[in-house]
Amino acid sequence: RKCFGVLQILRAAPAPDDDPDDEDEPPRLLIEIFETLPTPRELPDYFEIIRCPMDCRGIERILRRPAERSFASPWLFAVAIELMLTNAQVYNEEHSELWEDANTLRKCVKNTLNKAIPGHPFPEPLSVYDEQLCQDPGWKPPSSKKPKEGQLKGSFTVGGKSQGRALNVQMDKGQVEMPAV
Repeated sequence: RKCFGVLQILRAAPAPDDDPDDEDEPPRLLIEIFETLPTPRELPDYFEIIRCPMDCRGIERILRRPAERSFASPWLFAVAIELMLTNAQVYNEEHSELWEDANTLRKCVKNTLNKAIPGHPFPEPLSVYDEQLCQDPGWKPPSSKKPKEGQLKGSFTVGGKSQGRALNVQMDKGQVEMPAV
């Protein structure tokens, strides 16, 4: 479960301003404030401003469900993470510590997700509030099929969409064939 691994790495990410040599204070982890949602008593207006709250524990609960009730794709996992981070930035003042922590975590999750699933897309901040922008793009990893030795096939469009001509290039044992256009 690559998504669960990504979440675990996020949970271990230290804050950039943390001093690892300070023995008097435990390390500050970026994710701490994102672990659980605030209570209505702690932040009375939070649930009025944030209509779709999300925290790490909620994401983990979804990841632990049976496959048919969990995230249907890594994209939906990424949307849940982005929702959690966007909510923090919407609720908190721009450039506050929590706002900046959300930005740092976003970079961390993008890097970690890209290592776990190279090339996988990540939703843009604030896009999680738009249902159409949250639709799974149907991303598939690049094909790992390699052409047969000595043979490379490909096609591309020349002359732009308006002319709509496709040029098929075939290479076999070093010979390039290009049909007349």
